[in-house]
Amino acid sequence: VPHGQKALVCCDSRVKDTISEMSLKGWVFIVNPASGGGSTGQNWRKIIKSFGEIAAKEGKTGIDDVEVKFTAEAGEAPILTRESIMAGAKVVIAVGGDGSISEVVQGFFDPVTKQPLSTECAMGILPAGTGGDFKRMLPALSSDTDANLRALLLGEPHAVDVGKAELQGPEAAARAGGGSSSGASEVVHSAGPPSTRFFINIASLGTSGLIAKLANESPKFWGGALTYFGSTVRGLATYAPPSLRYRCDGGEWKELEAVNTLAVC
Repeated sequence: VPHGQKALVCCDSRVKDTISEMSLKGWVFIVNPASGGGSTGQNWRKIIKSFGEIAAKEGKTGIDDVEVKFTAEAGEAPILTRESIMAGAKVVIAVGGDGSISEVVQGFFDPVTKQPLSTECAMGILPAGTGGDFKRMLPALSSDTDANLRALLLGEPHAVDVGKAELQGPEAAARAGGGSSSGASEVVHSAGPPSTRFFINIASLGTSGLIAKLANESPKFWGGALTYFGSTVRGLATYAPPSLRYRCDGGEWKELEAVNTLAVC
């Protein structure tokens, strides 16, 4: 991703015309209030107030038309995102960590046909979670919430590639979706029902999947860095490398023995 204000991503250059409009009607925040150890929910009133103040200062209109939808459980963000896009949303903003971003990405695609629901809706990022891998790909984003809000309001949308992972296994979909990548790829586990996940940063399996699972299940009172450090130590100590079969871009199937990590990024 080139340097500059890039807090908005999209898949079609035509989106830029709608985002440059002064009206914020059609903007939707999908908020995970539990992200950041619950700090997102605790600070949301302050965050949305700052958003309104910055928007007004920049001459934006339709501030009262901005929608906010809170998730109550895992798997709800894709549903809320699809509902928003089908209702005509112009920008859907994921508020949370890498997991929240991943869930909102899923909502941009039809769950049956796996095709994009719209070519005229952009996705925004407001990082507020334990994990922060994707925000490091967008130079405009930082730990300064007000600066991130300005990047959302003033930044130019940037097209990104979307990867598609087709998997088999009861927990495979959840683990592959936590990250994301640039480039379409397939990864298939050896057993279980099939599923599909889309990603825009990195898709990985193995130790990374176990570490992400442990981090998601851990209390967050130590903060994101220490949570992931502790989960990494636990994951590396308990992981048993499996064998797997995979293929990329419809190519030939390949076999790998004792896989620690396989990633598309």
